[in-house]
Amino acid sequence: MRYLDGGGWRSIPYAELGDRVRALSKALVDSGVGAGDRVGIYSANCPEWTIADLSILAVGAVTVPVYATNTAKQCEFIVNDAGISLLFVGDQTQYDKVAAFSPETRALTKVVVIDRRTQLSEGTSEHFEEFVSRGAATSGDDDPAGRLADAQTDDLATLIYTSGTTGDPKGAELTHAN
Repeated sequence: MRYLDGGGWRSIPYAELGDRVRALSKALVDSGVGAGDRVGIYSANCPEWTIADLSILAVGAVTVPVYATNTAKQCEFIVNDAGISLLFVGDQTQYDKVAAFSPETRALTKVVVIDRRTQLSEGTSEHFEEFVSRGAATSGDDDPAGRLADAQTDDLATLIYTSGTTGDPKGAELTHAN
């Protein structure tokens, strides 16, 4: 994986990418994420976005992307409508929007923040690197990414919400076959 960072291109070799996906997959399972659970990503594009997406799919959960520029109200609607239980957020701006409504959500139990400079205010929040490290330290030989082998082509993989220009956003269901 190659990405632009501070004006220069950086690379994550496939072996390292695989290790990161396995560690995050273990952290998701350790946090109670199961097959079919909705996990959101509210962040601008970055390597962690892709690693989160691959890890969510690997454990049989459903990825729910949220536009990085959505307002707190728009994000809250999607979190509640989709039943998101764990939400990855990118930076302080997105975190502050989520912190404003997260105590009132039905399903959201954990917020994982990608930007380590973000100041956390909630007890249910954690920085991405610590979350991944905890997963990497999980004992046992069980590879949660192996859950993907149990997925069926008609299983839900992703819920992509419309922009909501004609009312509340609608979730378009994409299966693994899509």
